[in-house]
Amino acid sequence: MSVKTIVAAVAGGAVFFLLGFLIYGLALNQTMQSMTVQYSGLFKLEPNFIAIALFTLAWGGLLAMIFDYWADIRTFAGGAIAGAIIMFLVSFAHEMQTKAFMALTIGYTPVIINVLVTAFMGAVAGGVVASVLGMLTKNPDTAE
Repeated sequence: MSVKTIVAAVAGGAVFFLLGFLIYGLALNQTMQSMTVQYSGLFKLEPNFIAIALFTLAWGGLLAMIFDYWADIRTFAGGAIAGAIIMFLVSFAHEMQTKAFMALTIGYTPVIINVLVTAFMGAVAGGVVASVLGMLTKNPDTAE
């Protein structure tokens, strides 16, 4: 993994972390909890921030790897579109698997919310990841 890919992954992870806090931690906290089947001990009093940092870095790393090594995405718009699609599909698959095997949510509303929010976060983080990759990629056509 190159330095630019790592830098882009960290930038994307930071975006996922910040948006996750703002959207799930502040805006939708009570809404999502009200649509979750309540089990004793299901929610921690304090989240594990190391685990949160690691999974957000992993999401940023996923987008950075795809964009840098396979898709050659280097613009905010391209990254936003690809990030939204990738995170929509990953989130949809995960939500459907969880819905199939666990009694965790009440109805499909929280599933829809999670998929749409994750796609939005993927769009913003994907745009940032691609922009960072674009800034850090040497363009041989402009070299003099």
